[in-house]
Amino acid sequence: TGEEETDTPDVTRDEEEILVVDSPEVSPRDFKSKGPYQAGFRQFSLTYDLPGLDEARTIDVGVWYPTEDTDGEKILWGDIWEEEDLFVNASLLQLPEGEQFPVRAYTHGNAGMMGDSSNTSEFFASHGWVTIAPNHTGNTMFDFMDPRPPWMFYARPRDMKEALDFMA
Repeated sequence: TGEEETDTPDVTRDEEEILVVDSPEVSPRDFKSKGPYQAGFRQFSLTYDLPGLDEARTIDVGVWYPTEDTDGEKILWGDIWEEEDLFVNASLLQLPEGEQFPVRAYTHGNAGMMGDSSNTSEFFASHGWVTIAPNHTGNTMFDFMDPRPPWMFYARPRDMKEALDFMA
């Protein structure tokens, strides 16, 4: 037919009129296609002042990132399940001078936890992305407050802001 194949993404809309971008590099239809890297994971605690609370708020923050390590300590989420291809405290992939990792922010749902979408975060890490995901203290599967206090509705977005600012 004389048409040449290119590596440009194919942009279409599906039945619900949602934009779908198919790229040879990363296809939203196949989150099992691992990238060239492994996934590393680190967790830390972050404390900040939230207006309206009498004491400082402490949250745990998880970070998924690309690594070239091929073995390491595994993570056990809530003493429930272990991640096979996620290495705790792995070394961070070294980028060439002046390059930066793209960043993805993830927030879990009501009564969830940072690891709820770990497979997706691992996928992005294997393709060179960093994911930052806070556990929203008082709104996780381990410490859910019912009924939710009014301050929780502004604490969750503030948790994300504080986590992103800390990592910047």
